[in-house]
Amino acid sequence: MKNKLIMLIVVVVLAAVLITGGVGYIQLRSVSRSATTQYLAAAAASYTNDINAGEDYAKAFARISAAFNSNPALADANDVANDDARDKDGIDSQTDSLVLRSTIIDSAGKVLYDSHSTNTPDNHSNREEIRQAFRNKSDASSIRYSDTLEKEMVYYALYNQETDTVTRFSSPRASLNSAVLSYASVILAVMVISALLLIAVALTNLRKITKPLHQLEDAAWQLRQGDYNARVPDVHLDTSDLRGLSLSFNEMAHAFQENHRKQEEYSANLNAVLNSIQDLIIVVDEYNWVMSMNQRAITTFDRSIQPEERSCPLFLLTQDNRVDVLAKKARSDDRSVKAQLTLRMPHGNRRYKIVASPVQSQRAKGVVVLSFSDITDTYQSSVMRTEFAANVTHELRTPLTSIRGFIDTLNKMKNIDPETLKKFINIIDVEAERLELLINDILSLSAIESDNTGRNVEDFDLNELIDEVLVFLDDYAHENKVALIPETEESIFAVRADRDRIKQVLINLIDNAIKYNKEGGKVWISVADATAEEEMEAELEEAEILEAFSTETPDSAAPAEDLRMIVLTVRDSGIGIPPASVDRIFERFYRAEISRSRGLGGTGLGLSIVKHIAKLYRGYATAESVSGEGTVIRVFLKIRK
Repeated sequence: MKNKLIMLIVVVVLAAVLITGGVGYIQLRSVSRSATTQYLAAAAASYTNDINAGEDYAKAFARISAAFNSNPALADANDVANDDARDKDGIDSQTDSLVLRSTIIDSAGKVLYDSHSTNTPDNHSNREEIRQAFRNKSDASSIRYSDTLEKEMVYYALYNQETDTVTRFSSPRASLNSAVLSYASVILAVMVISALLLIAVALTNLRKITKPLHQLEDAAWQLRQGDYNARVPDVHLDTSDLRGLSLSFNEMAHAFQENHRKQEEYSANLNAVLNSIQDLIIVVDEYNWVMSMNQRAITTFDRSIQPEERSCPLFLLTQDNRVDVLAKKARSDDRSVKAQLTLRMPHGNRRYKIVASPVQSQRAKGVVVLSFSDITDTYQSSVMRTEFAANVTHELRTPLTSIRGFIDTLNKMKNIDPETLKKFINIIDVEAERLELLINDILSLSAIESDNTGRNVEDFDLNELIDEVLVFLDDYAHENKVALIPETEESIFAVRADRDRIKQVLINLIDNAIKYNKEGGKVWISVADATAEEEMEAELEEAEILEAFSTETPDSAAPAEDLRMIVLTVRDSGIGIPPASVDRIFERFYRAEISRSRGLGGTGLGLSIVKHIAKLYRGYATAESVSGEGTVIRVFLKIRK
């Protein structure tokens, strides 16, 4: 803007000076021409009077010429004209001066006298000024090219009534131009000096006038760069017409700063609310490109997206086209739509209840907010309950069918010998016992899942409990020709926990190790504090474990320094577990070898009970096995010291 103003000032000043100088030059030429014509008229009138008085033509002209040359300005013009004559004719004589020339012409156009020509000139009746003077019986003037002198001349012709002749005086136009040019150089110098002075004064005042504009521009630039403290300085000292604009800008900047502060505060509160929500919140635009996510979504999807820096399609985030379809449906129907989908997440598949809601605002047309509620645990629990019901039904139907079948057989047999009757009764007893064991395990598992309040916590020696369990299972191990080998120390291994639950873990593990062992096999039992690596793995499992319980675990309120991580290990030299089944043996009703398990009286719930008790104590269970060589099962428990 400053450059434009400078250019405008320069152009205006130069235009004004040039116009003024041009008009002055034109006026000067007009005045000079008028003065020359008047001088020639005066010379012609005086010359005519002298002639009418009887004076000789030449003498009268000499006197008039002498008076003409005595004028300094005309003398300078005379010098210029003489120089031109010398250049043309090579004459270097003052007598050949061409500044003033006199000619007398009669009515026939014949030249009676010519002050600068001795030869008889051509007939002058066709000369413009001569013709007009004779026609009007008055005077006439003209500026034209002289064929005789070969230059432009200024002519003045005066009609003489007494002699019926015309007296004509002339002077070269060069004399007129030289006089004008002498003044024009002065005018040009004055124009240049005036233009420079005017431009200097204008620029000096322009700097003062535009200073508030520069301050306003700098403040606006700072405001655009994010400096909301930018203001126009020294507004109270400004006396220009821009003071009101500067005050308005400062007020606007203050209002903008305040609005920005409120916007940031509102945005911070909104982000805090969104980030505190456990659901995943994703906002997409009309093209299903991600605009924003809350912190929970960023962490879960393991993808940091800052909308002001970069974005991505929704499909790239969720890896599932069904979510895109859900957002499009919500946008097209202009209402919230819901769906339950299983998505592939960076840390495994998760089940989500997704609600897509279009934003009801014209300014945010097409924007859809997606809310992802993680229902994986609920969904898995539902699936597990369904599977559990199906498995329980199947497991209960088998012994019940067997019992009913034998009872029907007994009812139909009229004559039955005591031996057969005893055999049938024994079979019914075995099936009833199996049914009782199954019901007891189901009830036990249900009690473990609900009994997490630690009501039966007591102090006891874990080594002593292991010996007690070994004594309890010694007869069963002897029947199966399996040796039980405790790897415990004689010192007391004091713990504080639910003794019955820990005993149940030991019984289930050792019972399985005996049941699926070889003849002459061995079972080793040990207990120890977990290593640092094992404790770290337990910490990784703990978050998931704690989420599985709606109420407190037995030791959830205990200080960390009062807890210890122990590991119970049961190792056998039995038949082992097939590799495909190792990761599933802790599932309910899962049997690696179904036929053998049922033949041995297994319910398929023993290891599931072990896993749930471990979770109750913020621990976990692992299994390692080599088919045909044996199995090692470790149970990690975090209990009080």
